[in-house]
Amino acid sequence: MASLNRLENPRLIVPPRVGGYYRGLILVLLLCAIGAWWFLHDDPESRVRDAHEALRSLLLKEAGESPAAALVGARSLQNLFAEETSLTGDAGSFGGQYTPQELAATAMRMRELFSAIDLEFETLEVRLQTPDEAVGEFSATLTATRRSGAGGDPDVREFRRVTSRLRRLDGDWRFFRFEFFAVPVEP
Repeated sequence: MASLNRLENPRLIVPPRVGGYYRGLILVLLLCAIGAWWFLHDDPESRVRDAHEALRSLLLKEAGESPAAALVGARSLQNLFAEETSLTGDAGSFGGQYTPQELAATAMRMRELFSAIDLEFETLEVRLQTPDEAVGEFSATLTATRRSGAGGDPDVREFRRVTSRLRRLDGDWRFFRFEFFAVPVEP
């Protein structure tokens, strides 16, 4: 005769149909936990990519953009840079050390020369040097239309290979160095 003692017969503890239900529930909870970790996990590489995209979008200028939109963009632009940011390499007259305020003011002055600015960052490769320092390498293409009466060619198109360096400060990735390399254009 089968023993009715639950310790001797584990099948009496959890009936077979209920045991499958619990296994399924545990599996669903485990998958939900993995999904939550995946979406809420702070991925440094994606945060560095986000910083590059924020920089690109703040430097764009749509035709007919209002001055108020430009001022809001300038304030946001300042937040992307460390206390001292250097521009080196083929940076021309823009080479040197800048504060965030100086970089934003320079960007605003340059925006005033053009009625429209388009900037593309292509082939962005991100490498984490340390947990708080990253390098981004990409090709930048600037296409701009000068305001009428500004002089020079009406359309400007520039290509540069760029190496950017970022540091995590107060939880945000901030640019502290840009190195520009001219790209030879074949006829």
